[in-house]
Amino acid sequence: LWFGLVQLQGGPCGVLASVQAHVLAQLMSGGRVNTAPGAAQQQAALVGALSEALWGVRPGGTGAACVALPPQHGGRSSELSHEEVIRGITCVRCESRAALDEALRASLGVYMEPGGWGVVLLLLGVLLTRGVHVVRSDMDEPGNALMGMHGYCTQEMVNLLLAGRACSNVFDGDRSLDGSLLKGVPAPCRLGLLTVFEWYKYMEVGRHLKCPELPIWVVCSESHFTVLFAEDVSRVAPQPPFDLLYYDELANQDAVIRLSVSTDPQGGWTARVGDSFGDRGKCEGQNIPPLECVIETRWPGVKVDWNGAEPIL
Repeated sequence: LWFGLVQLQGGPCGVLASVQAHVLAQLMSGGRVNTAPGAAQQQAALVGALSEALWGVRPGGTGAACVALPPQHGGRSSELSHEEVIRGITCVRCESRAALDEALRASLGVYMEPGGWGVVLLLLGVLLTRGVHVVRSDMDEPGNALMGMHGYCTQEMVNLLLAGRACSNVFDGDRSLDGSLLKGVPAPCRLGLLTVFEWYKYMEVGRHLKCPELPIWVVCSESHFTVLFAEDVSRVAPQPPFDLLYYDELANQDAVIRLSVSTDPQGGWTARVGDSFGDRGKCEGQNIPPLECVIETRWPGVKVDWNGAEPIL
């Protein structure tokens, strides 16, 4: 699939899915996503995606962005250890978006190097651009992290790449709870996020992420981040029917999965399972495709046709 990033092993799915969402936005023209870009379009889309992520995290939308590069050592960056990369990192400071794009074009080979440090370099660039102290202040607690158990991305990391701020929650704005300030997404987003944890009533995704400017969503389901998007913007209405495309960068997909979403006269899984916390909990472990539940967090009471693809359980 010419539009898709490929994940070779577990761990960085939150970063890759977020960048993939930015890539799809870059491939959108005239209200349609180009799912068959040529090599030049691929590289331009990746440069634009990385640029959008870095430029979007600048504090207050002002200041320079930083492109992180590994130390020069006369060989491939993949030969460097993690400690060597961290200790020898260099930063290209870019005062304008044009300068940022140019710096990323010049270093794209380093970011795309197989077995290299592209994901780490992007995150270091994001941290250098926003500032570690600002990232800490974005979070509910300064001791929160961007990386969780097993090397997985935390919600803060995904929010940083999608919303430009490492907030700890996915609801709209900030909330006060027993004297503590819980920090959510401050403003409407260009790209969105949907999660199966909302289906299970563990969290609430606000409209800033649920209803983004573009119909492109990072999906959190079963400890993995993937992407759901509309190929044709004009055909995604507030109510179905319409088609969505699903891409999992870790699944070695050789064909896009097209999901046809329509109104279910029976009310979808929402009606069949129930709407309470207890009802939703009872359906864990049953043969219900989690992605269908994720879609119902945005469009309750629909049914999903997988159009011949095997439903993902």
